[in-house]
Amino acid sequence: MKRLNSISKAFCIAGSSLLLPLTLLTVVDVFLRYFFNSPIRGVTDLTEFIIVIIVFPSLSWCALSGSHVSVDIIVSHFPKRVQAVLDCITLSAGLLIMILITFESLKDAMHSTHIKSTLLNLPHYPFQLIMTIGFALLCISMIAIIIEKVGKIIKGDIA
Repeated sequence: MKRLNSISKAFCIAGSSLLLPLTLLTVVDVFLRYFFNSPIRGVTDLTEFIIVIIVFPSLSWCALSGSHVSVDIIVSHFPKRVQAVLDCITLSAGLLIMILITFESLKDAMHSTHIKSTLLNLPHYPFQLIMTIGFALLCISMIAIIIEKVGKIIKGDIA
């Protein structure tokens, strides 16, 4: 689990490092568009690709750190053991869905080697592969979380 945490955190930091350049690029583009009626060519394409690099590699770290949104208005009133069992069930269902999404994402990446961005003519498939890797890492993280929760349920180690 430590190695998975390290890898996920590294992916998250790498993706997050593009937030400032993305923000600066957007600000400069808006400034040039507004004051000089001369936007930067291809900013929309770059923004789309940078967002893929920021979001998808960060999914795993978000899951491992427990940062995903959860609604537990009703479940929070259940005993801790029941909450843990329900968590395992919902994580397992989510994992099945994420596995399907990962395989479909990989298929799309393999079949879209000819698709390019509108203005900059950049190929889509490298970014689709980044998305697929992010989904795959999320699946691995979900498996690790499920194993950890099941272990705690079996040991009675739920606090």
